[in-house]
Amino acid sequence: MDQKPGPGQAGKGDRGPNKALILLLARAEHERVQTELIKKGYVLGLKHDEKNKRTPWLAPWKDLTVGAKADYMKQAGKIPWIVKRAGFKLVPDVSMDQKEE
Repeated sequence: MDQKPGPGQAGKGDRGPNKALILLLARAEHERVQTELIKKGYVLGLKHDEKNKRTPWLAPWKDLTVGAKADYMKQAGKIPWIVKRAGFKLVPDVSMDQKEE
């Protein structure tokens, strides 16, 4: 019996999502998390501290640890699979590729 690929896995003949897309999705997820934490009153801190509402997750993407970026990349790698499984398709926004004149 054939099993369908799970999140982050490519199927036969399917190259899977490209790394640039996953990076874009990972950065977007980081921004979403930042917005959520700011709304909850968190500020930037060296360690996550719920009592004093401090967290390193508010750091800009470029300042995140390799491990934190990897966590976001892993989460983002599941998004294309979820979208496809739901019967949808990710389509690039061509307007983002066009330069304003």
